[in-house]
Amino acid sequence: MHTGGWSDTRGERCYEICKSIIHGNESTTYLPPVDSTVSPTKVCGIVMVVVHATVGTLVITLNLAAGIWGGWYWWRGKTSPIFWPLLRSGQAVLIVQILIGATLIAQGHRAQDLHVLYGLLPLGVSFIGEQLRVASTDAVLKGRGVVKQPASELPEVEQNAVVAAVMRREMGVMAATASVVAVLALRAAQVGGLF
Repeated sequence: MHTGGWSDTRGERCYEICKSIIHGNESTTYLPPVDSTVSPTKVCGIVMVVVHATVGTLVITLNLAAGIWGGWYWWRGKTSPIFWPLLRSGQAVLIVQILIGATLIAQGHRAQDLHVLYGLLPLGVSFIGEQLRVASTDAVLKGRGVVKQPASELPEVEQNAVVAAVMRREMGVMAATASVVAVLALRAAQVGGLF
């Protein structure tokens, strides 16, 4: 196989992946000749941008799903075992997305300032949401007078009611947080030209 002077096998693989994405079912074994203007770095950059856009869409989808799911259960006064894994998945993908974006910027890709701002704001919103979640737990405990006496001294029925109220309040706070993250990520995608 002609490598066109490329000694980096990762560059070859990135070119093959990008070519297969762009040209569909065409053979991916062709690499450009030495005089080609396409470099492995440029091809890998294109692939990274596609990955960044794909992961960004996943951030929007997971956080929107967590916001809607958690909001629905909060409104109904119930808790959901699916909400927390969905929320944490959205948060994990958000961190991956920010790392990909930082890598792109470190590689010299230029992004609009608003895109970077809207891309980083969800991390701050998630952090603030976690702090509000902790504060909401304290509010529920104070509202029920549990601060005056340890929860273990309450009757079992009251303990269960306190736990349910805390879980519902935490889920409501984090559902609202996930919804804001989804909106900010959507705005980042719009400013970045995805939508």
